Amino acid sequence: MPKSSRSAWNEAEVSKTIEIFNSWYKLDFLSQQDIRFGIVTPFRLQMEKMKQALNKQPWWDEIKDRLIVGTAHAFQGDECDIMIFSPVVARGLGKNLCRWVADTDQLLNVAITRARGAMHVVGDLHECRLAGSYLSEFAEYVASGNIAGQTEARFDSPAEEHMADILDEIGLWYLPQYPEGRYRFDFLVVSPFGTRYDLEVDGRGHWTAEQMRIDEVRDKVVEELEYNVIRIDARDLFNREDIVKARISRLS
Repeated sequence: MPKSSRSAWNEAEVSKTIEIFNSWYKLDFLSQQDIRFGIVTPFRLQMEKMKQALNKQPWWDEIKDRLIVGTAHAFQGDECDIMIFSPVVARGLGKNLCRWVADTDQLLNVAITRARGAMHVVGDLHECRLAGSYLSEFAEYVASGNIAGQTEARFDSPAEEHMADILDEIGLWYLPQYPEGRYRFDFLVVSPFGTRYDLEVDGRGHWTAEQMRIDEVRDKVVEELEYNVIRIDARDLFNREDIVKARISRLS
């Protein structure tokens, strides 16, 4: 945790942010000219390190005019479609700096309210929960949901396992066997823009007329819960994989 008496930066958060943008680049998400991005962080040093890392990426010229990187002051009156919040708080950060981040409600307010579409948090959940004040409350809220990389994968079939491999390759966030009311999704998939999808991998049991009617009723209920339903024929995962990848890559 490199720091001075008044600033600090977190290399892991910079690297993870670049990783996220790389995954969006693979999805061709960065090329959508109407989408604006923002990265907000409490410290100028983190802002400077983030800009240096971004400037080295092959896709930088594509998004530099649609990306704001800065502290809360840089976003006054300005909104972005996608926000990334980098709190910097981690083990080794001085108590005074940590307390300052935790107590600055303006920082969290900007991170949350300036995101028109979705907000992504890149940080140390454990240390943020220990920080106290506003940051601790926010971290507790985040911890009450589903966190990328912290759910044990379970699959009901080889086709679902193959679907997970495709989602990993494409770079989309997902949770397998996700419970929603009386249903269970094969995959909850969330796009970079925050759109939620129920992705179903349909094997032989879904090919009968009766099961199709049951699935149609189920899908209408799920859509009323504000999910988009996508059904993939399990045969296509193995026989027409390129078509499946192309379809999934267009999710936004």
